[in-house]
Amino acid sequence: MSITNVQPKVPVVKKFTELIMEIKQDSQNVTNLRKVIDGIITFNKRFPHDLGWLSLSIFQQSIYQEAEHIVIEPKDSITELTEDYYAVGMKTYGRIILGKYVEKEETDDIFGVFKLTTAEEHIINEVYQSSCIEETRLREEMNNYWELLSQAEQHMLFSNVKKMITHIDPITIYVDQQTFSLFGKYNNLLGDRNSGSEHLFSSDGSVDETKLGESEKVFLYAMNLLHEAGFRSEEFNGLQLNLTNLGRYFDERLGYYQSFGMDKLQGEGVELDGLFNKALRLKQLKQSMQNNFQTYREINGLNFNKREFLYSKAELNNDELKTFQLIKTLLISRTDNKEYFNQFNNSYDLFYAWLQDIEIESTELFDYEELLNEIVALATEYVNADIGMSRGIRDISKIKDITEERISAVEVSEWPVTEFYCCVVPSKKMKDMFKGHPKNLLFTIVNAIAQRMDYNSWHYMPGHFPHDSIPLKRDYYLPPRMPDTAEWSNLHHAGHVLANVLYSIRSPKEIVCKDRVFYGLCDLRFMRQSGEPFREETLAAAIGFTGHIRALNQALLDYLINKKTSIRIQAFNKQWYQERYKEQIN
Repeated sequence: MSITNVQPKVPVVKKFTELIMEIKQDSQNVTNLRKVIDGIITFNKRFPHDLGWLSLSIFQQSIYQEAEHIVIEPKDSITELTEDYYAVGMKTYGRIILGKYVEKEETDDIFGVFKLTTAEEHIINEVYQSSCIEETRLREEMNNYWELLSQAEQHMLFSNVKKMITHIDPITIYVDQQTFSLFGKYNNLLGDRNSGSEHLFSSDGSVDETKLGESEKVFLYAMNLLHEAGFRSEEFNGLQLNLTNLGRYFDERLGYYQSFGMDKLQGEGVELDGLFNKALRLKQLKQSMQNNFQTYREINGLNFNKREFLYSKAELNNDELKTFQLIKTLLISRTDNKEYFNQFNNSYDLFYAWLQDIEIESTELFDYEELLNEIVALATEYVNADIGMSRGIRDISKIKDITEERISAVEVSEWPVTEFYCCVVPSKKMKDMFKGHPKNLLFTIVNAIAQRMDYNSWHYMPGHFPHDSIPLKRDYYLPPRMPDTAEWSNLHHAGHVLANVLYSIRSPKEIVCKDRVFYGLCDLRFMRQSGEPFREETLAAAIGFTGHIRALNQALLDYLINKKTSIRIQAFNKQWYQERYKEQIN
């Protein structure tokens, strides 16, 4: 069960720059430093405070302890900003500025300045020295580890970290005053991208060991520990990845997994006297729970922080059974052979029998397209979403050709975006809202979402092949395997900004061909533009419906293989959406 707190209702803003401006304006009416810091690290109550606290460096946390008694002033009210002034504000990408005042950089927005009395400096330094004891011990442990690494082991560590940050959503992680990011102009990690500067990994993927400072070493060491534990690093997006925080995170995760009864492992026990041993223990626990629990993530779109949680697969199976009755009723309503189809008790058998019954024509999948559209519509209403969508490959029989190596990674990498589709369905409420809109807005939104999801499928497709077989210049992401919910997704991502995706669900599923698994080849997604965030029980229902979407895709693939034919989905392009929503176009 998720441990994320429900956030209070807050004003809606349309851009991240507007959010920073809102936080800054609110700070102008406050002279108490702690209240200003609280507003920044929680994005004005849009991000949990206990996580926002972890975005502060150890020294910044020490300032925070005394911040209740510190008064800030507007920067412009100070005639001469001497070296004893401190500043508070935000970077344009959302990181807090809290420390000695320096001349403003391009990414800086200073909210105010303050001085510390001698007594305050003394208290802050005492808190800082005390707080550094554990971090100093862990960094000594890290330095000993670095000294014992052979060159081959060091290169393996570099390779592990590079794999973690390549072909996934971009990260932004802090270590002390350093920021490590893959976002656009802030990219200082991968030199093979046409953005950023001073990259940790050069364009050929190598690391210059002679240029590694303390923060770079901590970053690489901690990232490798996350890799050893089976995590993906995005758990520290927008947070400080110092070793103290990493140790606490490992302890929190150990306690969380053990709360599900996963504390008895086969074989010898693991002593938990160091970060590496904790990482190994976590990896064991994560592997032991895979049969009984589904891992999902909660994403905060403000800083892309992602938190992992567990959901019982037994409960998910119950949700799939509940939604199956709705699916069966829907399909039976489309056929005259009701008694025959009523005998099936799982969606794969039901769909396969239906495909046999309708005797698909060799040139079109009209009935299949309409059924898919109706299933997405049914699911959208069930989870009370504004829009639902499901993406896929137009000619799914090509999966067989890929499996039998008649289509290579090079060929797939050259496929156009038009090889993919996305079935996007607005809710009844949303259709009513846009009925007769003079600017064709509903069509514009639905078509834009479909095109973006087509691109997503295109972007994922090479990830179904070994990395070495993919053309070097082909950009791609690894296909998703894990369901997630997200909130505040409408402030960064261009597609989400256009559709005003405040809350969303993504539930990917795999397709199997001759024992080869194609993860995330199909999915089901939902979005809300307002109201309440999606909760765990709604995600469970979404995962249930996605199981039926997977069964429909799998049944079609198997049917086409057995018939030794291929048929291309024609629907869900611009012309189709124009025709489908012409009632809304006036």
